[in-house]
Amino acid sequence: MRQEPRPEMADSALDASALAALLESVKRFEGPVPPLVKGIADAELHRVARFLRQLADGEAAYDDGEDRDWMLSLARTSTASIDATSTLVVDGLERGFKGGFWTGDLGHRYLRAQTDAVRRGVTVRRLFILDSTADAGRPEFLSICRSQTAADIQVRVTDRESVPLTLRSSLIDFVVFDRAASYELIPAPSHSGAPTFLSTRIIRRAEHLKARIAQFETLWTLGAPPA
Repeated sequence: MRQEPRPEMADSALDASALAALLESVKRFEGPVPPLVKGIADAELHRVARFLRQLADGEAAYDDGEDRDWMLSLARTSTASIDATSTLVVDGLERGFKGGFWTGDLGHRYLRAQTDAVRRGVTVRRLFILDSTADAGRPEFLSICRSQTAADIQVRVTDRESVPLTLRSSLIDFVVFDRAASYELIPAPSHSGAPTFLSTRIIRRAEHLKARIAQFETLWTLGAPPA
């Protein structure tokens, strides 16, 4: 049955039925509740409230480590464009991206979400930034590129040496969704070869978003289709 909007939600731009469903779910916690269940439910409520508050403020939303849900949700709800960079620091494990993000479960789910986005008419562009031009011909990397181009994702490849020094020093993996939000992963120093992350952030701040859009367009011009 469709949930009716509540008066206190009348001014919200968010889906009224989803908000009403959340409140209805909260009401179901009546009577004695095991402390463990109450603890995790309260923690999730606080997490959602903090995330919504950060987004509503128009600045940035932060989460410790790597957040799987944000990236998938952004891809699944995008309506116009997805412009992404992919570096070995974040998405790789060995040279050529062997054993990295794109060969794991999350990478496969993310690729499916982008494939669905393309079918909705979303333009998806991905720029792979390699450590060396020699990596561009590695079979495992070319296999990743083929899986993406087969999904009608526009793919280009460049290397760090081709990136201007003014951009190279601050180069991180970022994805601009619908030119409305920048999803960014901040890597932590790692000597094990496996990427680890300090934080994930979604930034809506206008000047930051404008800079990310311009940065992507500059980097995109440096790339070329994979061999």
